[in-house]
Amino acid sequence: MPSDLIKLPHKFDTKELLDLYNDCEVKAQQLYVTSVDGNTYTYDAQMIKKHDVMGFGDHESLFCNVNKYFKGSYVEEVFNTVNAAYGVCRTRFMLLDTSRRAYSYHIDRSTRLHIPIATSKDCIFIVETGIFQNEVHYMPDEGQLYCLETRKRHSAINLGNVPRLHLVFSLIDPNIGPNNIMRKV
Repeated sequence: MPSDLIKLPHKFDTKELLDLYNDCEVKAQQLYVTSVDGNTYTYDAQMIKKHDVMGFGDHESLFCNVNKYFKGSYVEEVFNTVNAAYGVCRTRFMLLDTSRRAYSYHIDRSTRLHIPIATSKDCIFIVETGIFQNEVHYMPDEGQLYCLETRKRHSAINLGNVPRLHLVFSLIDPNIGPNNIMRKV
């Protein structure tokens, strides 16, 4: 049976990523590394949905410009490495903590790549595998790049008291998933 989560052959320095995240003046549950204009660090959900209504279709591919704060930094180096290997666009730091413990149960247009920067065994993903059937996944290795099937109903949950921070990349090609991503490497 194919897995909805696979470990990819890339590992990154979590201390450098965490330091850049913590040093950024903008604080948000989702801090954008890339944006449409190269200078927008947060978007509200209504603005993201507005891109769909305005006819942009696959709006995520518009988020391809590294934001000014991250230009020339290790975060840009990581983005460039992952982009060269897999073709990514919309990239952001995503935080789950005691103020927000989970995301809605939803479906994404494309598969997501994750680098856990700060995590624990209390941080899990739930991915729907069938009617009333789900798989629970955990990404134990901080700094490791993972591919998670997010074109199925899924959510991330932090059940602990330690913040969970991931760097998340959207794949440009919506046809690539955990079962065929290694063909790109």
